[in-house]
This record gives sequence, C-alpha cells and structure tokens, in this order.
Amino acid sequence: MISRLPVVCSTCNDVFALRVQIGHLDKQEHKFKCLRCKEPMTLVLDLSEGVVEIESFSGLSIYDGDGASLETLFLSSDFIVNEEDSRNPFFFPSIREVNSLIKDRGLADFDSIGGKFISYRDETNIILDFWGSISSAYRLYGVGEYFLSSRKIEGVLGNDSGRKKGIDYALCCFHKEVYGDSGWYDFVKKTYDKNSVNFRKFLCWYSEFIKKERMDGIFSILNEYFKNFKYHREAFIYVKNSREFPENGFVTSDFFDDISKYYASAFEERSKQLVVLTAFNNILNGRDFDSLENIDLYKYSKSDAAKKRNNLVNNDFLYNETSEYDSKLRNAIYHGWIRHDTNKNSLMYKSSEGSSDFFNLSVAEYIFKCGVITRQISGFGCVVFYLNDIMRKNAYVLKDLDF
Repeated sequence: MISRLPVVCSTCNDVFALRVQIGHLDKQEHKFKCLRCKEPMTLVLDLSEGVVEIESFSGLSIYDGDGASLETLFLSSDFIVNEEDSRNPFFFPSIREVNSLIKDRGLADFDSIGGKFISYRDETNIILDFWGSISSAYRLYGVGEYFLSSRKIEGVLGNDSGRKKGIDYALCCFHKEVYGDSGWYDFVKKTYDKNSVNFRKFLCWYSEFIKKERMDGIFSILNEYFKNFKYHREAFIYVKNSREFPENGFVTSDFFDDISKYYASAFEERSKQLVVLTAFNNILNGRDFDSLENIDLYKYSKSDAAKKRNNLVNNDFLYNETSEYDSKLRNAIYHGWIRHDTNKNSLMYKSSEGSSDFFNLSVAEYIFKCGVITRQISGFGCVVFYLNDIMRKNAYVLKDLDF
C-alpha cells in the first residue's frame, strides 16, 4: 500500500507530495531532502495499530490544500529504487519486484513464487522475533542459565530442540529460514570424506581454540545487524533472495551515519572465519589442515586480512561464499577515509592515507554489501552446527567419525 501525504518545506515553503510505501514494522522512519532547497526532513509513522499514524516529523509541515497535481517523492523502507522512479507519481515497486522475482526464477505466474516474497512482506516481525529469541538464548547460556536458554529455543523450534540440538542448531535453522540452504552440509561432508584422520585433528584444534570465539563473533555481528534492521531493510529483499544489486540503485531514506561502522566490523569477523575455511581448503588439497602451501595456519591467521581470501581462488564454493570481502572499504571506514554526500546519497573513499585514487559508492550499494556479508557470516553458523553435531555424536578422539 502507498499513502500519499502533501507536505510543505519549513525552509523554502516548497510544496510537494510524499508517496510512502507502507511496510510491516510497527514503526517506519524516513530521512530525506526537500526537492527544492535540499533541507533535511524526517517522517516517522506509527503502524502498530494497523492504521497509518504520523508519530513525528521535522523540517516540514503537513499541507492542507489540494495536492493532486504536486510533484512527488517516493519513500520506502522495503525497496531500493532508482532516482528517476522515486519522482514518478505512478511508480509501484512492489509490483515490479514481484514481476522481477517471477522472471528471475523462470516461473509462470505470481502463484508459482511459493511464498518466499510474500513471507518477506508478511513475516518481517517474525524474523526479528526469531532472532531475538536465539540471541536471548545465547546470552542466557553464557551466564549459566541453561534451562532458560533451552526454553527460549524450544519456544521457536518446538519441544526438546533446546536440549537435544542446542543454540548452534537454532542458529543454523535461522539461516536456512531467512536465507535458504547455502550447501554447507555437503561441503563439510566432502571435506571429512577427503581425509577423516586429518579432519579429526582439525576438530580437536577447532574445539579448543576457535569454537567459542567464532560463536561470539557471529552473535555480535548479527545482533548489530538486526538491532539496526530498519536501516538495512531496503536491501534485505535482494540479499535474502540472492538477487543482484538493482541497476542505478538508490535509497529513498539515507541512514548511512547510523550504520557507517557496520561493514568494517562485519569484515573483521569474516576475516577470522576465513581461517576455518582455509583449514577446510588445506584438507581438500591433500595437506594437513594447518598447512598452506608456504606457511602454516597460525601465520596465515596473523597475515594481512586483505589477502586472506586469495588462497581460496581455486575452490569455487569457498570463493563464492566469500564473495563480499572488500578490504578497501573496510580500511576507509576504519581509518576515517570516507566522505558522505547527503545530497546525493553517495560515498567517496580511498583505501590508504596517501592515495589519490578515490572510489565511489552509493549508500544503496553500501547497505547491499552489508547485507551480503551478513548473509555469509550467518551461513557460517551452519558450519558451526555441523562441526559441533559431529563432535556431539562421536567420541572423536577415540574412534572414527560417523558423519
């Protein structure tokens, strides 16, 4: 549904109409500019009672005249659009996205979609509640409240799931529910089948040095992402459905300043996950799990994060699953070498202090990249579950593994 709202700029008195795509969160925030003078404006809608109520606004007032012939500005928390469409008074992105989804999947009609697009629209709050329960369970587990932690998991996954499977199982279920199956089970099994003895050594190392830290890392990143989900929502449908970034993509509300540090944090966690993925790659290449071609795994873990992905180039699955890994953007954010143009909803950054080469990135591309690296980090939660499940099922120090 799109709600039309004529407004007046408090600075230049220009009158135009907002066409607001009504989403499915209880509160919907928009941050945009006057069409004429670029005065910053905000609009907050309260949707908690099932009707559209204006909670607050700034930089504007509500126009009480006839707004039928006014210039329009489209606002959405759900879709990335292009700038031209945002000024089109007859633009309906939900229809466009459904048609694109049908075309991308080679389906015959709307009914063939199978609910995935619909589930995004109708179950956004369920996704947030699901994550909230898992996150709470992990916190409770960390302070020794094991029974309460299990109850939280059972609340979303059913009886005995908390006691029999655990938080890592819930984490994997969350990823599959939100993003689909990434193929990690088959990959881990393939790695085990390559050399079970080497794999057992890997599990001993993983259990002692890696397991707890990587679980903490996954929860830290996903907590940050879903805490600020309202600022990531415009790209989420494309990330969730593994879609390409929309051509000339443009965000109608620019909240970059609220999530400006997120990509750097996510990159750091992903670079640490790469150590485990590299151990898999070593096994598949016939080496000891902790031996690369020229250095050992410990030296690799301390090496330049920007180059960590290079050794996976010959493994199509791992290289694809680490596709979002932009060290230049991470460095720019971490060191403050990035500028935000709020008038154009764009970013300009450089990768090193003395560099004269600048890169351009739209805010829409930034939140898309944040979404993709988050999906990849979430997928690592399935790796954690599969490894832990093997260890739970087997006395792996004493006997051969049963995958």
